[in-house]
Amino acid sequence: MKWVSSIVALVGFCVLSSPALGAQEASTWNIAPPPGWVVPSTVTNFNNNRFSATTSGSHAYLLFEEQAQIESQDRYFHSSKVILNASGLQEESSLSTDFDPSYQHLTLHSARIRRGTNRVEQLKPSRVKVVQRERDLDRNVYDGSLSAVIFLEDVRVGDIIDYEYTIHGFNPIHKGRHAGIYNLQWGVPVAMQRYRMFFAKDRKLYVRQHNGAAEPRRSEVNGTNELVWEVADIPAMQWEDSVPRWFDPRPRFEVSEYQTWHEVAVWASSFYSTGQ
Repeated sequence: MKWVSSIVALVGFCVLSSPALGAQEASTWNIAPPPGWVVPSTVTNFNNNRFSATTSGSHAYLLFEEQAQIESQDRYFHSSKVILNASGLQEESSLSTDFDPSYQHLTLHSARIRRGTNRVEQLKPSRVKVVQRERDLDRNVYDGSLSAVIFLEDVRVGDIIDYEYTIHGFNPIHKGRHAGIYNLQWGVPVAMQRYRMFFAKDRKLYVRQHNGAAEPRRSEVNGTNELVWEVADIPAMQWEDSVPRWFDPRPRFEVSEYQTWHEVAVWASSFYSTGQ
């Protein structure tokens, strides 16, 4: 899922252990409450019985939400994932969040296990490991990105893993302009998916829907424009065989400060020399 932290194992990761990198760890992430601009989700039904035991896959999302404060370049993420079967225990026993320390800072808010009426907080500094993985080393590409991995204890089938974090900093290559593509269906079922963006009144964001994606709810809050998408009971996407890789049938929407392709070309041309 785009911008969702994936659950991974540490096999093949290179752990950052030198004194210099240890100092970098402390400066690139921290633990703190969610920022004050975040509006808590109204989704309170964390009943994992809504998903059948025959649901394909190891897990399903009761909630996935992303909230973005465009002016401050902050993105807040909140997910609640239920473990459906034994195969999910190994896959979902750790949480991993990727970020680029050259322009981003990660703040972890909570990592809880919900079991019935019990909530067990798993987020402790001693359980967070910052690791470095370079997927394109075979092409001699080094991007310096990091992964903050949280190891969970005593995860059981039927548990709900509730995870919150914020990433501060947009890629400076965009020169302060915002653009993104957001999918509204995945390979696993999602009970509630929510996106919220808010930005200054003098800032113009253009929105385009694809494949029947929902329209946003637009409003003005304290002099700030707000866009909200909420979609409930999303089934898992069933991919057909032999579909071209370039074809994406999922409902999705685009948000961009670029109104035309000419504006995109002007932005991109600044990175290339004409030789004149």
